[in-house]
Amino acid sequence: MTAFFTSTVALALTAVSVFGQTVKEEIININSILINNKVPYLTTVKVLEDNFGKPDSIVNETQACGGYFEAGYEPIYFYGKTNFETNGETAVFRKIDFSEGQFKLTTTHLTLDNHTTLNDFRQFFPYSTAKSYDWTNPTDKKIYKLVRVRRQANFVDEWILKFYNDILIEIEYSVHC
Repeated sequence: MTAFFTSTVALALTAVSVFGQTVKEEIININSILINNKVPYLTTVKVLEDNFGKPDSIVNETQACGGYFEAGYEPIYFYGKTNFETNGETAVFRKIDFSEGQFKLTTTHLTLDNHTTLNDFRQFFPYSTAKSYDWTNPTDKKIYKLVRVRRQANFVDEWILKFYNDILIEIEYSVHC
């Protein structure tokens, strides 16, 4: 019995050690992202318009915190429910809506789109997916599964992925205030 317990503890410690390595590697690096295989995360307004056309709307928004840029007043370009923060001629995506199939996001070894399941994502990000949680939207009362992934080791910025019925519907970039 002692030999069995010792072996089990050794396996558990090995798993924790391996799991610890996985945690450090679970990031989606901004520099590896392409939207629709053409538009990088950090881009320009011209590139947005060349690839996606004229935005459906442009909303000037005062942002106290949570955005990529430190400016407090930013035009937000909307393409349906997908939106991009801008500052001068620079643009970054803030939220990509996958539900209508218009957008996809590729990163190293992974494509996120309206066909991505929670299980698909779990294969690349097991630790982050294990820490996922349910969130009830106060507006539509639907229950969503949220998964958070860092953009770089030791950063507080993160990606929030929203799944509904285990299908990815949205990714949002979030900067903690």
